[in-house]
Amino acid sequence: MAAWFRIIYTVIYAIVLLFLFMVLPQINGFVEHNDLNSLSVFCLKAFDTTWLIGFIFFGFHLCVLGYLAIKSKIILKLISWIVVLSGIAYLFESYANILLPNYDKLAPIVQNIVTLSEFLGELLLILWMLIRGAKIFRTT
Repeated sequence: MAAWFRIIYTVIYAIVLLFLFMVLPQINGFVEHNDLNSLSVFCLKAFDTTWLIGFIFFGFHLCVLGYLAIKSKIILKLISWIVVLSGIAYLFESYANILLPNYDKLAPIVQNIVTLSEFLGELLLILWMLIRGAKIFRTT
């Protein structure tokens, strides 16, 4: 399940990159100036919305991955729970941005805490896998 959520996120990420590539010809002058603003704004808004939808799948991916890490008894429980909380933070931020149009202006301190919790779970899991995980798998 975690792998499927990650694959869906990757496909959405590829689609998101297409929206950014659609803006390039407009910037380089291949599109008439009158159409530049409307097409650019549309592409950038489509990028933003699709990116948020992608983070919903990434949040589910982290929640399932954290659950699997808790059940595995190899990874520290604390790191596993932080990964789950990181997934919940991704879900919260994505849904808040979609459902609350002024979320970015409402509470910057809440946004900073949510962003830090997203980053912390991924960082701890990466560090554990690089440092401790390599030793565990080398001995087996």
